[in-house]
Amino acid sequence: LNQVGTHLRHKLQLYIEGGNADNIPSHVMGGIIIESALLRGLSGGFPPWALESMPDIHQSLFNACGADSEGFFTVFHLATQVKLWDTDGLEGLEKRSNLMGNWSDDWSQKFKADFFESIRQICYANTLDGWRKIKNLVKAACGGAKMGSYGMKPPKTSWNCDGV
Repeated sequence: LNQVGTHLRHKLQLYIEGGNADNIPSHVMGGIIIESALLRGLSGGFPPWALESMPDIHQSLFNACGADSEGFFTVFHLATQVKLWDTDGLEGLEKRSNLMGNWSDDWSQKFKADFFESIRQICYANTLDGWRKIKNLVKAACGGAKMGSYGMKPPKTSWNCDGV
């Protein structure tokens, strides 16, 4: 996490409203960047078959954050707030947009409080069943499954990878 935070913090030119991303320790910033990418993927950036391993990935990120419930909750919470200051050289991203995507822009204060309370409970429980719930919470918060995405699996290929 430290390497991710150290190398990508300034390359991506990140900021967090009401705070300074430069004051966040590198290992925490690394967790924030990774969690933001996971949230972007859960909200429609990844195909449905790629989401099956998300509970294990969240549990691994929790462990990488020192298995600290409040620490991981902080990483998760800040991952929903971190923004791109400048997007020069980054296709498909808008300046000052959320790194995780803009699906939380229209949340009411009550929905936001309920969402983060559910996430906090999952962090403190630290169970695989809880980590599965994060996927469901995020999918529900960003509008649910995308039309036509049910049952999608990766296509079969005839690639010959023996020489790789």
